[in-house]
Formats: sequence, C-alpha cells, structure tokens
Amino acid sequence: MEKREYRNIGIDILKAFSAFLVIYIHTPFPYEIGQYLVSMARVAVPIFFMISGYFYLNIVGRKGEERQIKKIFKIFILSNILYFFIKVVFETLIGNGFLSYILKVFSKESIFNFIVFNVSPFNGHLWYLGAILYVLIITYIFDRLKLKKILYILTPIFLIIDIIFGKYSLAIFGREFLYIYLRNFIITGLPYFYIGRIIKENQIRIKNYVAILGIFIFSSTLIFERYILKFYNLNAERDSFISVIFLAIIIFLFFTSFYDDEKGQFKLSKLEIALANVGRRYSLLIYIIHPIFILLLKPIIFRLGVYKYYQFISAIIIFILCILLIKMVKEVFKLINIKFNLKN
Repeated sequence: MEKREYRNIGIDILKAFSAFLVIYIHTPFPYEIGQYLVSMARVAVPIFFMISGYFYLNIVGRKGEERQIKKIFKIFILSNILYFFIKVVFETLIGNGFLSYILKVFSKESIFNFIVFNVSPFNGHLWYLGAILYVLIITYIFDRLKLKKILYILTPIFLIIDIIFGKYSLAIFGREFLYIYLRNFIITGLPYFYIGRIIKENQIRIKNYVAILGIFIFSSTLIFERYILKFYNLNAERDSFISVIFLAIIIFLFFTSFYDDEKGQFKLSKLEIALANVGRRYSLLIYIIHPIFILLLKPIIFRLGVYKYYQFISAIIIFILCILLIKMVKEVFKLINIKFNLKN
C-alpha cells in the first residue's frame, strides 16, 4: 500500500490566516492604527508565495509541474474573465460607458503591463495569479536546465532591489518608482517562492519561543520603521518594509514548526480544524472573490448609515461571506453533477 503524503496542517491554517489578512488590507480599520495594522498584514502575499514554494517539492515528487501550471493558468484566465464582466456591469451602471471602459482596459499600455508586470486591467489583486503562474513556469524551466541555483543566488538580490527602489526610494533617491516595477513575478514572486522552497528542502525548523520572540521583535521594528518614514515624509507607496521580509519568514516558520506532527500525535481544537479546512480548500478562492463583496457591501452599508461601525468588522464579515458563497456554489455544482449522472 502506497504511503500517504504527509501534509503539515500548520500550512493550511496559515493559508486561512493569510487570506483573512488580504481582506483586511483592502478593508482596514479607520484611523492611523488601521494603517499600522495594514503594514503588518502585508506579510500575507509573501507568505502565499512561500507556501507555493514550500509545496513545490511535493509537486515535483508527483511529476505534476506541468499539471500545476495548467491549473493556475485556467484559474488565471477564468478570474480575469470574471472581473472583466463584473467591471463592465459596474462601469455601465455608474455611467462611465461600455466603450470607454473597453478602450481603457485594452489599451497598449494596459496590455503591456498585464503581460510584463502582471497588472490585471480588470482588478488589481489579480496580479498575484499572473505572478505565481510566471514563477511556476520559470521554476520549471530552470529546474529542467539544472540552473535553479541561479534563482537561489538571486533571491536576496531581488529582495534588496525591492527595498531600495520601493519603500526606501524616497530616502535614497528622493523620488518614487512605479510600484508595478517591483510588485511582480520577478522582484516579489520569485524570492518569496524560493524562500519557501529553501525552507522545505532543508527542513528548517524553529523553536516556538524563538518564533514568538521573533514575531514580537519584527512587529516592533515594523511599527518603528513605518513611524520613522512617516515622520520624515519618506514613506513611499511601495508596501514592502524591511521588517515585513523577516516577519513573513518568522511567521511561516512558526506555523510549519509548531504544527510539525508527522506521527499524528498533535490534538487540534475544532477551530484549528475548521481553519485548516478553510485554508486548504478555499483560501485561493477567498483571495479571488473577496473584492466582489467589498464592491457590493460598501454602498449598502453607507445607505444603512452604519459604516463607522462596519469598518471594524468588515474583514470578518467578508471572510465569512466568502466561505459561505464558496460552499454554496460547491454544493450546487455537486447537485448538478449528481442529477447529470443519474440522467446518464
């Protein structure tokens, strides 16, 4: 009997946590405290890339590299088509007109940025899907050519480039550079993907107390970093602080180390089991669909006159609504499939 592949449940809980943080970034608390929390939540997307890199060895072991690329490509295409139609309806309803929207999203500049920098003209958050698709393709090619060590060497270089030309560009150059030059498959996607891969390949683990101390230290340095940059009016638009790099890595190591239980002796709470199921089954879909709920709920909440209260719980509400919608759609498809099979 073939041995079942071990899966660290901490990764699945971390995926759910990261999906929630992405929602929070787009629906933050009000006031300055909300922006400080957004800065800390910026670990979410780097963690998603790290998780993909961490699991890549499992994909290689199953010889599933091409299958994974095809899967992400389908999700990438379908997600962009979905948001294209949503934005067409939205732009038409607010009176901007169908034709003007089409001319905007299919301009030469939009297409170029879409292909080169992963900037989706249909919704900003879809850049991640294009980036992870490119990362998987590049990794597959470099592995086949036995050149993966080059990407290991480039990992810290890309991270340094991101810091110098991103968050610290005002401090160093006195000017900002377009964020799309940095938030893409090369400067953001590849380094974090390869950090996750390195952690998996070398089975890097960390003591719980060291991880908790590290989370406290790098959360504190992140707050200090943001405060200093804001105080001297040097807080560039790019959102990758130096501390975010280390905070993302230490959080990732905490979850992979704390829940490392290959022998199955760890007893999980009902909440942990529920979060693990959400992370494993729904995290990517939550990432994809959450802006739909932000778009739909905002005018309703304003009309009800409860926006000042809603701001504090919006991320939780949208997170729950995403899970409920995904579950409902899956059940509908399951019923359709059952009826189709019964007819045939």
